[in-house]
Amino acid sequence: MPYTATPANLCEINEYIIEYGDNVAEEIVRSPKCFILDTCSVQFYMNNNRSGSLGKYILKKQGCVVLFRTILMEMAGEKGVLDENQICFIRGLSRLGIKVFLLFEEDIFKIMQIYTDNSEINSFLKYAILCVMGSTSLLDFVLSKQYKIVKYLNSEALGTVSGFYKEFWTTFRACKKSKDNMGELACIICIHIMANMEDINQAKYMFLTEDKPAVAILSKAILNLRKNRNADNRMIGVGSAQRLVADMYYQGILGSRNDIIEYYGEKQDRVKVTVKDEFDVVIRVGSFTISEFADYIINKQGYIVF
Repeated sequence: MPYTATPANLCEINEYIIEYGDNVAEEIVRSPKCFILDTCSVQFYMNNNRSGSLGKYILKKQGCVVLFRTILMEMAGEKGVLDENQICFIRGLSRLGIKVFLLFEEDIFKIMQIYTDNSEINSFLKYAILCVMGSTSLLDFVLSKQYKIVKYLNSEALGTVSGFYKEFWTTFRACKKSKDNMGELACIICIHIMANMEDINQAKYMFLTEDKPAVAILSKAILNLRKNRNADNRMIGVGSAQRLVADMYYQGILGSRNDIIEYYGEKQDRVKVTVKDEFDVVIRVGSFTISEFADYIINKQGYIVF
């Protein structure tokens, strides 16, 4: 069965999500933080009762949650059905008072219209695509077979092409295959576009992911956006579970060493963490037992990078 942008049991989360409609663009633009989740982050936080702590963290940051349709497709899988844990995760966030926006990627066009005109919005998508294409053979391969899309990307008159957003994203989702990284690519392209909106909130668009290759691609997107900007204007942030666990401890959401250990649960033996040790000048990837990692955080032995 091919992937579907509308799971068969979408009705089970209808009351807990907000799809694009009146005032959605304004709400997202005005939100101090937008937490954009990929599938692996949903998978992590929905297990072992972690969603409650994540929800408290998002509330402290006055944030909302954005799920894009390609991520929903991955969550539902080839069966096209959300499982009970996924439903509980979304329901739990909503009941805490967090707004969970479920958006088609092309809805970004309407959000961007608050900020600028259609011609410039088309160019934002173009440069986001070109940035990501240079980082992954998957998107290059997908688009090499879509001659109309490639023609648009090479056109100097792209700004006047109506319906480009809809056509690109419909084509993009139709190319979704099992175990590819199309969900992460969709998130990165959308974040790249949205980060063109200047904002006083640093790292307003916070990408939650456990996918290290996706972080490398996102890093390129950040550098691409900063070429003509003040280097301090950081609109994009990225957070792994390990980075958020450390921040949850410092924010008082996880109050003790035991809370950190219980957060991970008995089934997880070790975690790989990119850290910068105190007084060091380079980062390293360390493999920690959960107890060791808890001590690293509590004793402030360094900074959790990812």
